[in-house]
Amino acid sequence: MRWICLYLRNAKEDEVSEFLNKAYPFHKGPPWTSLVNGDPCLYINIHSSLSGAHPHDDIDQIEHTLGFDPAIVVTATVSGRHPGDREVRSFVLAILQRFDGVARDDYSDHCWTSAEIASDALAFGHPFFDYSGW
Repeated sequence: MRWICLYLRNAKEDEVSEFLNKAYPFHKGPPWTSLVNGDPCLYINIHSSLSGAHPHDDIDQIEHTLGFDPAIVVTATVSGRHPGDREVRSFVLAILQRFDGVARDDYSDHCWTSAEIASDALAFGHPFFDYSGW
């Protein structure tokens, strides 16, 4: 499965949960699900720390890359039954427009801002969530 992580500054778990309950009312979580024709495409979870979202050997590298200690980490795994491009982009931009933070896909260590994602910026020659290009 492919995944996305959102690292949020100064967000509270109850605020993020409330936002996700409104955005994904068909299956209130955790996990929340984004549906495509009634079939789950994204499985969304909230973690109160980096260690809840990542293996311990990755935490130092992620903290260094981020430059801040996130208050909340939101993860989404993408079902292999769906490309998920539209759903991932919509999900990530909605979260980052509401909460201060950055996103990371599982293809590079780049931390994406909402402006970079919205403008189709490139990092290492690839746009955000470029699973077919890597």
